Parts: sequence; C-alpha cells; structure tokens
Amino acid sequence: MTPEFHRPRAMASLAPAGETVAVAARLAERAALARRFDLPAIAHLAARFHLLPAVDGSVLAKARLLARFTQICVVSLTPFSATIATPFLLRFVPAGREPEGDDPEAIDTVGCTAGVLDLGEAAAEQFALLLDPYPRLPGATLPSELAASPEASPAHPFATLAARLRH
Repeated sequence: MTPEFHRPRAMASLAPAGETVAVAARLAERAALARRFDLPAIAHLAARFHLLPAVDGSVLAKARLLARFTQICVVSLTPFSATIATPFLLRFVPAGREPEGDDPEAIDTVGCTAGVLDLGEAAAEQFALLLDPYPRLPGATLPSELAASPEASPAHPFATLAARLRH
C-alpha cells in the first residue's frame, strides 16, 4: 500500500557527497494525513533532508520538519492551531538490516524496500511522533472540581467516600 505522502528516492541515485532534498505535502495528501492522525486539518507539512550515503549501504538523513495543523484541546474540546518546527535525524537502511532492540540513544532507523527511501512517509512518521497526545489550548484549565489543589484533596483517595458512609 502506498502511503498518503509518498516521495520515493532511489538510494543508488544519491550523490556520494550527499544532497539536500525538500518535500512538501499537497492539499489532498495533507487531508489524508489529517484523517490518519485524527486531526481536524493540516495546513502545511514539509521537510528538508540532507542525505548522506554511508559505506555500509545506509543513508544518514539530517532533516528539519515544519508543520502547521489544527488540534482539539483535551480540556475544552476547542480546535486550535499548532506548529512544529524541529530538526531530526534518521538512518535509512536496506530492509532487513534494521537494528535489534530498543536503544533510546540510537538514531531512529527506517527500512528501505528495493533500495528506495520514502522521504514523505519518513516526514509523516516524524510528524506523528512529535504530536502532543494530550493537546491543550494555551490557557485552558480544568473545571474546578477536577483541578482541586493538593491541599484540598483528601489524604486517601477513598477518604471522602468513607466520611459519607459514616454519616
């Protein structure tokens, strides 16, 4: 299945000294990605990759992601605009050569099938990883009964219930 934001690039076609490639999602691609990531809208999604082939057959990608999108506040359920502008690193490797284990310090690795890296899908995956899972509109506060201060809360989670049962 072809991803919504597909920008293939043959590993073999890369200049040995490296090269810079920019990708940007078109309107229909952004709409499909918004559905995929359960967002009301994505106004802009682009990435600039500096691709550097390595002697081991991998490609190091130093990239920068820029996205403008709409999220729904988990507190007020109000849509609001958000922006992501951040650098990231990836290593593209031939499929089947992905490292084993989960080293949190290692550079993220993406497998490439048939010697083709998909820069659009790589950008989309980085975008998904950077989305706040609990987006909150700046200034949004919880209702007072949910946001009680720690001093006002009972010492035990069932203390209020126990007090009511005693009376």
